[in-house]
Amino acid sequence: MENLNPIRQLIRGIMVGLFIMVMINYGGILEAEERLLPLDQELATTMLEKILTQKLVGREFTDDDLRVTITRVNRFVMDWETSRFMINCEFQVSYQKSFITLNEGGEVSLEGIGLISSEEQKLGVKLNRVNHLRLNRINKAINTLVTKVLNNMLDDKVFWPEKAPSQFVLLSKDNLDTMIQVTLNRILPQKVSGNRIHVTLNRVQQLAFTGEPGGVRTVVNFEGQYDRLLKVSFSGRVGAVLQVMVDPDTFSGIIRVQQVTDVKVDRRILFIDNILQMMIEAKLQGREVRFSWK
Repeated sequence: MENLNPIRQLIRGIMVGLFIMVMINYGGILEAEERLLPLDQELATTMLEKILTQKLVGREFTDDDLRVTITRVNRFVMDWETSRFMINCEFQVSYQKSFITLNEGGEVSLEGIGLISSEEQKLGVKLNRVNHLRLNRINKAINTLVTKVLNNMLDDKVFWPEKAPSQFVLLSKDNLDTMIQVTLNRILPQKVSGNRIHVTLNRVQQLAFTGEPGGVRTVVNFEGQYDRLLKVSFSGRVGAVLQVMVDPDTFSGIIRVQQVTDVKVDRRILFIDNILQMMIEAKLQGREVRFSWK
């Protein structure tokens, strides 16, 4: 029996290790789920900041004897009324000419605009100019030189998370919702059936933010058929409130049907109206669709 004790201890150690691994993985899943945030202008601003941070931080800009490296993004502010943003970055500059060697840090304020390509499901940014630049200790002559280098390297520079789209427009407070509409239309048509009723959801007719974080109100047209005692064809529209959640790190997310608000049939058919309403609510309420905007 004593010979079994080391074996039991080994098995117990393995089981404890497996339990810890499961809990770590479970915690990672929960952490990933927690990154899904309600889509609104504030989250879209965070997504634009992520794009610039990934493209700028660690990047070097050189011109002859001068080397500028962006080291950190401190502040990103979006003005949705004008579609313009301001970003404040820290940088390191090194300058070497003849016997002169300088190494110094500083801050730079850049101005740009947000971009959107709804059809290709992408958000992007365009840098316009250097607004202000400050070195911690070096004189203004070097300030001017660093500003010139950054302006030359960043002026009219466009950044996208991955491959650039073929067409895009200025991102505004009025067209952010078009990304969601295109996402939904790409998964349509969708079929739902029940109680001898077959409905095909065809296309989004209307879509707009509700004012609540991540809240979207939409109207989708449909056509269907009832085939119990006799076959009856019909068409109409279903209204719903959606919840749109996005992970700003991966640009992927979930669209969830929170509530079916209305079902309208173009040609009223009394004996199936209530059945149709109940079937659509039962099939759509809580339904989720996953998407990616890269």
